[in-house]
Amino acid sequence: MLCGNQIENQFVSEGASVRAKRADVTAVIVTYGERSNKCAAAIRAAFEAGVGRVLLVANGISDSEFLSLGVLLGNNLKPIICCRVDSNTGSAGGFHLGIRSALRHGAKLVWLLDDDNIATPDALTMLLDAKSNIEHKLMERVAVTCFRPDDGVQLRTVSRGCDANPPDGSFLSFDLYTMFMSTRRSKSTPSLDVIQIGLAPYGGLLLDRSVVVSIGLPETAMLLYEDDTEYTDRLKSIGVKLFLVPWSVVNDNDSKWSQSQGKARRLGAMDSSDLVRLWFATRNRAYFDRKRCENWTTLARFHCNRLIFLSTAFVVGVRRRQYQQFFVLRHGVLHGRKAKSASELASIGVHQRLLGQPRPIPLDQSAHREQVIGSK
Repeated sequence: MLCGNQIENQFVSEGASVRAKRADVTAVIVTYGERSNKCAAAIRAAFEAGVGRVLLVANGISDSEFLSLGVLLGNNLKPIICCRVDSNTGSAGGFHLGIRSALRHGAKLVWLLDDDNIATPDALTMLLDAKSNIEHKLMERVAVTCFRPDDGVQLRTVSRGCDANPPDGSFLSFDLYTMFMSTRRSKSTPSLDVIQIGLAPYGGLLLDRSVVVSIGLPETAMLLYEDDTEYTDRLKSIGVKLFLVPWSVVNDNDSKWSQSQGKARRLGAMDSSDLVRLWFATRNRAYFDRKRCENWTTLARFHCNRLIFLSTAFVVGVRRRQYQQFFVLRHGVLHGRKAKSASELASIGVHQRLLGQPRPIPLDQSAHREQVIGSK
């Protein structure tokens, strides 16, 4: 039996161990445009959660915005390593550069966050504890991710107690069989335990250095949308399981196009007036969904779902007079299916309706440099 001093010493030792583990974590945050207020809040929350270092990728932000960010952060934080990129290289280019730089600076663990992700103060501690417990139980490497209540897929996953990501053979996240079965599903109990999932967004994802070395870096050719889906899907290729930790919470400080428009899911994308985002989201998801078809049954399921989805999208587009959206969506799907690898996506031209509109630039075509924000 432990006496009072022994119990106290045990808690002190465990507390020191948790702090040491958190100090090994580098938070990688990607920002763009005029979002200094949201980004500063995300950085402060990451430090309050206990990260040892923040590495910020400033994707094509102006000098005035960069100065505003420095002012907002003040001088009371640890130094922040900032990779300034001359152009907006999209989420794929930003996280590619951020993860690469974090490894170069010696990160043992990488915690990926969007620039509007507000981590709760105990989010990182809960995430590290869950990761340690799962690895101890399974005796193998795992990856873990925070729960984001504003993410529709994660919310359904927690409420059902099982992975709500679309299955292999789905098309733009539409699957007729899953839709049919959902009408017959009995009411489930929200999960009180970690949940194994197949895919996750960047925001909240925690990876070991060794795992990153094994799966590589995000595909810069995807530019934006679904690059996180493709990236986390690689985990299973090296035998690393991915778990959602419902009690480790990261809140979104801004509504995302990917959520409001369904991230090319179902027909929500047809309501979008942003044709550039619509095209990249549908192109990349069509590429990813086709890539996952590894046998004739999933391929047949994919084509069946594709025909139903596009036929419905055509009817909806005509009824709502969303002709432009439908043709951009269809063009994105055609080019996504055509690509045999993510690198081939870079050689595919965008739809003619998007010519002249601002869009991300591939990372290899944009110069970048490192600066430090904050006190030393």
